[in-house]
Amino acid sequence: MCTTWPHAQQPSQGFLSHSFRTPVPSPHRANNHILVPSMPEQSDVFFRDMMALATSPECLGKQLLEGGEVMILDYRPNSSYTRSHVEGAWNLSVPGLLLRRLKRGKVAFKSLIHGDEGKEVFARKSRSVPVVLYDEGSTDVNANSDSPFVLLLKKLQEEGCRASYLKGGFNRFKEQYPTLCVNQQDDNSDSDSGCINDLGFDKLKIDTCRETDSETPLDNRYPVEILPHLFLGSKQDSENLELLHKLGIKCILNVTPNIPNCFESNGLKYMQIPIPDHWSQNLAKFFPEAIEFIDEARRVNEGILVHCLAGVSRSVTVTVAYLMQKLCMTLNDAYDFVKKRKNNISPNFNFMGQLLEFEQQLRDSPCRGGDCSCAKEGRRLCMSPDPVLQSLIPQTALSSSSSTSTSSASSWEQTPETSSRRMEFNFTVDS
Repeated sequence: MCTTWPHAQQPSQGFLSHSFRTPVPSPHRANNHILVPSMPEQSDVFFRDMMALATSPECLGKQLLEGGEVMILDYRPNSSYTRSHVEGAWNLSVPGLLLRRLKRGKVAFKSLIHGDEGKEVFARKSRSVPVVLYDEGSTDVNANSDSPFVLLLKKLQEEGCRASYLKGGFNRFKEQYPTLCVNQQDDNSDSDSGCINDLGFDKLKIDTCRETDSETPLDNRYPVEILPHLFLGSKQDSENLELLHKLGIKCILNVTPNIPNCFESNGLKYMQIPIPDHWSQNLAKFFPEAIEFIDEARRVNEGILVHCLAGVSRSVTVTVAYLMQKLCMTLNDAYDFVKKRKNNISPNFNFMGQLLEFEQQLRDSPCRGGDCSCAKEGRRLCMSPDPVLQSLIPQTALSSSSSTSTSSASSWEQTPETSSRRMEFNFTVDS
């Protein structure tokens, strides 16, 4: 039978189904301690594998009903958390890039918790009250698993938390205790913003919201010309045939799953990348085809519009990738180059992580080292830069760009250089 835990400093046996014995030094920090569960002798191997203890829905429900203190962490997509979650639970934001950093010990666990308030509560309570982690429907946990869920449990234990997982996950708990679950339909919080500052992306204006938040249509009258014949714009621009004709745009790269290709019958050529603006999406896998599509249009001096919903996240990510490859730019410089011409860009956090990895791929590619054999072997999607395009752009524009700009339909010409922000953020790629 589950007993209450009215005083966090005096844990009962019932909550985690085990008693706690004397703290032992943590292998990760000197003079730091973690509480180690005292378990039956036959379970020693079980514990050495860092198997987290299970908390039943009945036990957690009793704890909440009696007002006992417990820190509850929700490891589900933000959209699921928004719809419904256990009362008092804090959502975890764990994009792949951050998960790799966590695995290597480069960030603290609190960095995963959504919002500043959640981080503060975790820092204050996580070592004095029990911590319960849940996902959608875990019924058992394999200690040898490499799953993110098990990694999170291990990290909680390593940081000295009395961590357990909720048996049956959220689904089972809600079945048994629907009144202890909060339903929210209008939560506009994003999925990853809590991670940005902890990873050093705070120097760049990037966003991590879902499509309904980060890509609200903006009042931009014109698309922005990033390079000769290469325009960056929004849904609104893609629907203005008169404007497209005026700018000489004959090709459109549509980086959305649901905006229609309006003018195929008018002779415009389209490529569509069906990606929503969400941290879980892999936009990078479309980079080679997207870059080739842009290049095909520019080679014959046809204008091309790259657009998403608002022209601030997905389309920006593809445009930055194009500059990185064709102009041999770093991510920092390509980002600044675009921002200088369109000051409201805001790629979501995970897309920035994909650009980091793309930068590493370009750096390691034989196409960059003079050993390119793509033409000889008939490979169409080559990662080589474009020397002709490079010759058209002033060298100062390729090495540094200002962080402030105004948007216009013909702003690609280089303006006086201001101090570079390159040294303000030092990106590294996790392999």
